[in-house]
Amino acid sequence: MWNKFGYREGIQNSGSRTWEKRSINMQVLETKQKLEEVISALSENKLKAIIDFACYLRDRDEVEELLRMQRSSKAYLDWLSPENDIYDEVFNDEFE
Repeated sequence: MWNKFGYREGIQNSGSRTWEKRSINMQVLETKQKLEEVISALSENKLKAIIDFACYLRDRDEVEELLRMQRSSKAYLDWLSPENDIYDEVFNDEFE
């Protein structure tokens, strides 16, 4: 039997990574259980709002990852480089 700290009852665990992994897993499990308890008491309209919010959070993470990948791409960095600065040519006569 595992206790709330991720240790087997009566057994000492010397691996800190194992302990951390079990501790995180327990925290996630406890969080999910709390969420299930709260959700079970909600009306249908509020459940729909939670689904919409959860989808928003999921989609936002996907969009942020896509933007991060695009911003680090060679094409994007080349586009932002000084060699591609069109304003130097457009406003060149104003600087003279």
